[in-house]
Amino acid sequence: MKRNLASFTLCVLVLALSALPTGSQAAGREGSISGLRWGSGWVPLSRNNPVTLQHDLGGDLEDYAIQMWFWDTDDGFGINARAYGGLEQGGIYHGAYWENLTESGVEVTRSSGDDFADQVRIWIWVPADPPEYCSDWTSIPVGGSVLFGHNLGGDVDDYVVGLWFESGNTAYGVNQHGYGGMEAAGSNRGAWWTDLTDSAVRVRRAANDSYADWVRVCVSLAEPTAYDSGWVDIAQDQTLTLHHGVGDSLNGYVVRMEFKDTAVGGIGVHHENLGGNAVGDSLLGANWENLTTDSIDVYRLQDDATVDQVRVRIWQRGSGVYMPVVMRGQ
Repeated sequence: MKRNLASFTLCVLVLALSALPTGSQAAGREGSISGLRWGSGWVPLSRNNPVTLQHDLGGDLEDYAIQMWFWDTDDGFGINARAYGGLEQGGIYHGAYWENLTESGVEVTRSSGDDFADQVRIWIWVPADPPEYCSDWTSIPVGGSVLFGHNLGGDVDDYVVGLWFESGNTAYGVNQHGYGGMEAAGSNRGAWWTDLTDSAVRVRRAANDSYADWVRVCVSLAEPTAYDSGWVDIAQDQTLTLHHGVGDSLNGYVVRMEFKDTAVGGIGVHHENLGGNAVGDSLLGANWENLTTDSIDVYRLQDDATVDQVRVRIWQRGSGVYMPVVMRGQ
């Protein structure tokens, strides 16, 4: 049965780290501006072996923010978000995802053929400031979409969009499995947001999905950034190195990346195929990787048709923290 959450906080691709990774670190409860914060430390994951991480924060699940990063220790991708939510290509499953978030734990799974998430790190915290808009949990038809009117006005480039799923299957619960969309063995899974304007945002659900029976979307204003790339053109199969120069420790970094489809009649600002997606023989979407205190790489997959431009923002965690993605409900 569906859980009736009053509100929630989301992050897709962004994690706070305690400096550059140096190996597995101890998990534990930590202090924060709003009182509760937990970090898993870097956790080594074996493939296709779900791990439940106990945070035991208690309180209200709807007050949480959750963020996850990957660390590739041996293939040159460093701190990354490749195949976030999962990606299947040629029968090989890549990436990692979280699901079954509760007031005491969260389950993390590394895909069976993954090379990008040798270790993962999850942080959960209670941010201080709620977003300007959060929808109710809303049912969405398989293969359909829902348009959410936020009516915030102002500059769309100042927005932060957050999205969580909830499955009617208790094996998945509250999750981000298939975030951005995931085609696997001919089955299209997951959900994503598109068509962001100053008054609305659309959420789309894949044609064969079983993870996003209900969705909730939040739209808020980002904190002032330490670095903003602006909208930058990126070609298919291009790796773009952005020198942000934020410096200091990666601890507290918030990284935001959005896509823009510039075609007339296209899907505008969006998160479709975030982390990458393989549909048949086509490799779609984009991801970020090799994050350091000076630079970050953005890679657009070779057949992608909707990521004409990317925008990366980085700032240090403050009183309110947001994703691809982090939102707290009202």
